[in-house]
Amino acid sequence: MASVIPSPATLSDLYFAEGKAELIAGRVVQHMPSGDAPSRVALEIAMSLRQYAKTTGTGVAYADGIGYALSPPLTSGRESFSPDASFHTGALPRNKMRFVEGAPAFAAEVRSE
Repeated sequence: MASVIPSPATLSDLYFAEGKAELIAGRVVQHMPSGDAPSRVALEIAMSLRQYAKTTGTGVAYADGIGYALSPPLTSGRESFSPDASFHTGALPRNKMRFVEGAPAFAAEVRSE
């Protein structure tokens, strides 16, 4: 019997993934929710970035949940990522329900257990 090799996942597949996930080397990788302390730290970072954006009139700050589509993929195979807090200065997608194309100017991942 011939084995069927599944085709690699795409950004389109990632849009339909439940919960927080990223696209790495053609696989949709789910992420676990974080605890109280890491969530508070991420929020503080995002709020500081938002204040910076308001003060300078540049960029957009995001809290956890925004997805960035990377093209071309990184050498690690990562095609997307969703940082805990980020600051983006580039173009925004026309369809506001889609991921932001390209990497942000700043991204923070808060360590959790």
